[in-house]
Amino acid sequence: MAALPDNGGPRMRAEPLGSLLASRGHITEEQLELALTEQKATGRPLGEIIVTRGFAPAPTVAQALATQHGGLLKTEYGFATGWGGQEASQAPVPAAEPVAEAPRNDEVDKLRASLDEHRNALDAWKQSHTQLEERLAQAQQAAPPVDGPGLAQAEAERETLQAELAARDSAIEQLQASVATVEAGRAELERAVANEVERGAALRAELAAAGASESVRAELEERLAVLEAEAAERLTAAAAEFDSARDGLEQQLAAAHERTASLEAEVATRDADIAELRTVPSGRWDSAESHLVFFQGAQGYELVERSGPPPSEGSRIGAQIVARISSAPIPGSALPCAYLVA
Repeated sequence: MAALPDNGGPRMRAEPLGSLLASRGHITEEQLELALTEQKATGRPLGEIIVTRGFAPAPTVAQALATQHGGLLKTEYGFATGWGGQEASQAPVPAAEPVAEAPRNDEVDKLRASLDEHRNALDAWKQSHTQLEERLAQAQQAAPPVDGPGLAQAEAERETLQAELAARDSAIEQLQASVATVEAGRAELERAVANEVERGAALRAELAAAGASESVRAELEERLAVLEAEAAERLTAAAAEFDSARDGLEQQLAAAHERTASLEAEVATRDADIAELRTVPSGRWDSAESHLVFFQGAQGYELVERSGPPPSEGSRIGAQIVARISSAPIPGSALPCAYLVA
C-alpha cells in the first residue's frame, strides 16, 4: 500500500486493525480470534485474511487501514479516507445514486412476488393432499369386504394410491427445499446490492476528500467505473440464475398439480369400486338400458354415456381395455360405469 501526503495534518492514535474492525461492529470477537490465529500460523496480513474469509468487505478493511494511518491512504483494496469519528457507512452519500440500484431493487421485488406465489401454491397442494388422506382413511374404515369379482384388484390399486401419496410427500419436501434455495439466493442478491451501494458511496466520498489531486481523482474515478461494471455483471448473472430456478420450480409445481388432479380422480374411482364390490352381486347391470364410460382422453379424464348394458370386464373399447364395471362416480346416479385403461 502507498500513503498519500497528509500535509502535516494530525494523525489519529494508531489502533490495531482487528481492534478497529471489532470495536465498530464490522467483525465479531470470534472472527477476530480466528483471523489472528491464522495470521500467526501463516504470516499473511490480517486484512487479507479477514477479506478472504468474508468476515468484512475489502472497502471496510481499507477504511480501517486509512484510520490507522490517520488520513487518505492508497491500499491494495483501493483508496480510503479513514473513519475519523464516524463509520464509513455514515459518510454523506452524494446526490447522484448508483445507476444500477433501481433495476436491482426491481429484480428483488420480482423474486419476492414469485416466491410468494410458490408458497401459496404449495399451501393449496398440501391442503389437497390432506383431504386425499382423509378420504383414504374413510375408505379403510368401511364395512368388512365380502366376496366379489375384482375386489382384491381394487384394494390392491388403492394400496398403490397410498404409496403414490407417500411419494407426493417427498415431492413437497423437495419443492420446499427449492423455495428455500431461491430465498437464500434472493438474500445474497440483496446483500450484494447493499455492498455495492456502500462501495460506490465510499469511493465517491473519497473523491470528494481527494479533490485537490487530479491524479488521485482520475485513478479513483477509474476504479469506481471498474467496480460498477463488475457489480452490474455479477447481478445480471445472479438474476439469470434466479430466473432459471424460478422457471424450474414453476414447472415442478405444474406437474405436481396435474398429478394431484389425476390422483384425486383415481382415488374417487377406487373408493366407489370398493364400496360397490362389497355390496353389489354380479350380473346386476345385465339389463341396464344405458351405462357410462370413464376414460382418460386427450384433454384429461372424460365421462361419456352410452346405450345398453355395460361391456364385460377385459373387453376392448377402441384401443382401451375395460378394467372393471362399477357404480358411476356421480352422487345419486344409478347407472353402471365402465372404467377403461390404456
